Amino acid sequence: MSARLKRAHGNANFGLRDSEVTLLERGIRATGSVSSARLPRRLGADAKGPLIMIDRMRAHVRERIETVLERAPHRGIIVALAVGAQNAVSDKDWAVMRATGTGHLVAISGLHIGFIAGLAAMVWGFAWKRARLGGVPMLLSVAAPKMAAFGAAVFAACYAALAGFNVPAQRTLWMLLIFALAFLCGRRPASSLVLLWALAFVLIADPPGR
Repeated sequence: MSARLKRAHGNANFGLRDSEVTLLERGIRATGSVSSARLPRRLGADAKGPLIMIDRMRAHVRERIETVLERAPHRGIIVALAVGAQNAVSDKDWAVMRATGTGHLVAISGLHIGFIAGLAAMVWGFAWKRARLGGVPMLLSVAAPKMAAFGAAVFAACYAALAGFNVPAQRTLWMLLIFALAFLCGRRPASSLVLLWALAFVLIADPPGR
C-alpha cells in the first residue's frame, strides 16, 4: 500500500500523558495514513494540460538557471527560491543553514509570496499613476490602489505556480486573491473571513487524505 508518513509527534501538557514518549516506548517511530493516490506514471511528450504546462515551464526555468550559474557556489539556493526545488541545494549549504537557523528561508512560503506581491503592488501602482492613453491619465478610469491590488494578485499567482503550488504558497495566494477581489469590489472583508475562505480552498485543492 501507499502511505504518507510523518515523525511521531504529540502534545506534552502538564498532568497528562505524553503521547510522543508513549509511541517511542512502543517502538513506533512514525505515524501516517494510507494514501489512495495513483502511482506516478511517465507522460508522453505530447501530453497537454495547464498543470503540465506549468511543470514544463518550471523545468525550463530550472535548466536555464543551472546553465547560467553552472559554477556558482550557491546555485541550488537560487533554484530553490525560483522554482521551489530544494533537492538542488548542496549538503554544504544545508549544513550552513541548519547552523544559522535560516533553512526555512529556502522553502517558498507566505513570506516569499507576500514579498513578491508587495513589490508587484508598488511597481504596478507606480506605473499606473504615470500611464496615459491618448493623453488621458489612466487614473481617471481605475484608481491606482485597485490596479496595485490587481497586479499583486497576478504576480503572486505566477510566482506560486512557478514554486509548484505547495500548501504554504496556496494559503497565502488564496488570501491575497480573496482580499484583492474584495478590494476591487469596494469591500473590506474581516481577516477571519479571509482565513476561512483560504482554508476551504486549500482543503479542496489538497485534501488531507489525498
